[in-house]
Amino acid sequence: MSTRRAELTLVVVAFAWAVSVISMRFAPFALLAIVAGRNLSAAASSGAIIYLGKLQKPRFDSRFFLLLVAFAATNLLFTLSLARGTLAVAFVLSQTGPLWSILFERIAFGTYPPRQIILPAFGVFLGSSVLLSTSAPGEDLLSAFLGLASAVTYGLSIVLMRIEHLRRPESARSVNTGSIFGSYLLTGLLLSPFLLSELERGTGVSAVGALIFGGVIAGIAASTFGQATAKVAPTRALLIGALEAPFGIILGWLIFNQSLSGLQAAGCILVFSCSIGVALFRSGALLTDRKEVTG
Repeated sequence: MSTRRAELTLVVVAFAWAVSVISMRFAPFALLAIVAGRNLSAAASSGAIIYLGKLQKPRFDSRFFLLLVAFAATNLLFTLSLARGTLAVAFVLSQTGPLWSILFERIAFGTYPPRQIILPAFGVFLGSSVLLSTSAPGEDLLSAFLGLASAVTYGLSIVLMRIEHLRRPESARSVNTGSIFGSYLLTGLLLSPFLLSELERGTGVSAVGALIFGGVIAGIAASTFGQATAKVAPTRALLIGALEAPFGIILGWLIFNQSLSGLQAAGCILVFSCSIGVALFRSGALLTDRKEVTG
């Protein structure tokens, strides 16, 4: 897979993630129960990809488990932020991932990404802030802290995936995909009591179907994401992944007839322009793309 193809693949993945999130609105469960069902289904689909793709068994070393924990922490922290506050706080702060990625790239590779990556990173955060600026007054400091923490672990996980590719390219695909599978399974099992509690009350087949559909889509998208990020530098991958926000708002407008205000439209344009611009109009290679970075 070429770098350009990997970047375009990440655009499709962002759209698939938005579809997965939208599908969860059809399940009338509590948030933690929804996330449990989605993650267990995602673990099943990503596990099937590992089995059908006949990926080699990853090394269960410290780097593998560090990546697994980073992904699982991102999932749990973001979910808890949603449960504690609102989507606005959780999502806006999670979009600072590219900024944290810049910091971790500095630590891992000894250099900052070039300006054409740093400026769009701030643009994505600004656009996401505009997109979801209507936050409820009940938000508290803990919700904000959890949302920000999820961005830190997300940025760390993407940099770790890139390091794995540079150091062990022959096993990077299996390590990345395996850690994603493990993170979905771990968080799904941790939150499963909430799902069981909801199922005991009795629910329709359509609600369960929506959870399974959303989870399968998320698992396929995440596994594809894990493979594509091996070819794309961390900050660039995070910027393209931010397209999930405008995709989700547009789908919500089309499917649920949710209103799209002028500010939201402006935010969509800003995030789209920054993310798609990075993906399609690359100017120069990132320093972290150099093959001599082997550790």
